[in-house]
Amino acid sequence: LARFHKERIKRKIIWKVIYNDDKLGKKRGSETTKWKYSQVRYMKKTSPTTTYYYGNKVAIVLWLKERLMAIIIEDDTIANSFKEFFNILWKNAYN
Repeated sequence: LARFHKERIKRKIIWKVIYNDDKLGKKRGSETTKWKYSQVRYMKKTSPTTTYYYGNKVAIVLWLKERLMAIIIEDDTIANSFKEFFNILWKNAYN
C-alpha cells in the first residue's frame, strides 16, 4: 500500500475514500487523511465490502474475519458504472 501511495502522490492523483461511520472507519479515515491528495467521507455502516475502481478495473473486496476475498473485473462499461455509483455515494456521504 505504501508503494501505491508513493506513486499516486508523485502523480498528484486524488484518492477519494468513503468509510463506514463506525470506530474502525473513523480510525481508517484518520490514517488516510495523513496521505497527500486524499479525501475522506463517511456513511452509516452498510457493508463489510470495499470497492475500488481505477481505470477500466473494479476490485470488490470482502473483509472476512478468517480471510480476505477479492474479485477484479476489467471492463470499461462496468468500471464507468461503478464510477457513477461512487460519485452518487460521495455526494451523499459526510465529513
